[in-house]
Amino acid sequence: MTWCHSCLSSRILYLGIRRAGTIEYQDRIATLIRPSPRFIGKRARAVDRHFSSLTEKSLAKWDVEVPNGNALLLKLLFALLTMILILTNRRDVHADVICDGLKKWRADYLRINTEDFPAVARASMRYGQDSTDMLWLQSGESYNLSTVETVVFRRPEFPNAQRLNDEGSGEIVRVEAEHFLWGILRLLQGKRWVNPLSANRDSDFKPYNLQRAAAHGFITPKTLYSNNASHILKFASECNGRLIYKPFDFYTVTGANDSRKTVYTNLISSEDINGSIRSLESVPGIFQEYIEKELEIRLTVIGGRVFACSIDSQKSSRGKVDWRRYEFRRDLYAAFTLPSDIEHLAISYVKALGLIFGCIDMILTPAGQYVFLEINPNGQWLWVDNFTHMPLLETYLDLITSRI
Repeated sequence: MTWCHSCLSSRILYLGIRRAGTIEYQDRIATLIRPSPRFIGKRARAVDRHFSSLTEKSLAKWDVEVPNGNALLLKLLFALLTMILILTNRRDVHADVICDGLKKWRADYLRINTEDFPAVARASMRYGQDSTDMLWLQSGESYNLSTVETVVFRRPEFPNAQRLNDEGSGEIVRVEAEHFLWGILRLLQGKRWVNPLSANRDSDFKPYNLQRAAAHGFITPKTLYSNNASHILKFASECNGRLIYKPFDFYTVTGANDSRKTVYTNLISSEDINGSIRSLESVPGIFQEYIEKELEIRLTVIGGRVFACSIDSQKSSRGKVDWRRYEFRRDLYAAFTLPSDIEHLAISYVKALGLIFGCIDMILTPAGQYVFLEINPNGQWLWVDNFTHMPLLETYLDLITSRI
């Protein structure tokens, strides 16, 4: 069936209601039917990329054939009706900004702070031979997760179960809630994930991503993972007693009087190791040769684009060893032009890991070498946008609402 332009508007409204299951889409559809020049100018290319992969089969499920003159209209319709699911936690400032951006772009999204389940949010899944319905309820609203097209895996946390009166039941609730929640989300793995769940998990392990980086062609520092004091001392000797220690994960520990301490990368010596043998053997750590720095480079890979920010950490009073001891001076951060081979290597490495997004930390040595340190598949990037004015937020929004 071919729909002419005069009746396409009513057909669009019907499709919107049928898909969304709610009249709330009428305002969005009305905007679509008469899209503003600003909207078309800003989004047309991204929307066109988003729907370039549509097959005849996917169009056929809507029982509509669209003549060439109405192709953009249908593409804009799909852009507004596809739902983006954001998995994160309540304290994620990046998710706050992303959601604000999606509102401005009139994109349909659902943010799930996973620690709210099951204490605040509710979920049901009904499985049948012909269909599977997955419903999520929060803040008095019901959402059909079957309409999700893109899943943004930001920084979800474990479910925070309400404690029950019976001893030990709180742990049971937590385990059951976690199993149910991630069981539902795994049924969405056929959707588009930023980043794919398994690739995101694997790449978060530092030994794995460092080994893959070395195999991919990056220069990497000599590294030891260990809790064996004799091995650590031997490694320190190989590094001329000048090495760094860093944890496998990034921790903030709450102490007395709610004081908070963060475990950063630290420069250590053989004397430090000899004086801390008991502590070192109680938990494994990462030990690396200390690399002299001209600059540190933060690469944020978003789709096929790389945004490089230089960090002049050696001019910082606090961040010489670990630039994450932020010193908020704009003169320490600047947009940086990478050599083309390093940029291409970063893009191909992220792709080889199965990722779409990732933050890579590197050191530029005084000799001009680029040394890979690690990749964070859920890294923070708003500060790069803020300090350098490079369009990371806009590019990220383009990524999750289209197919760049």
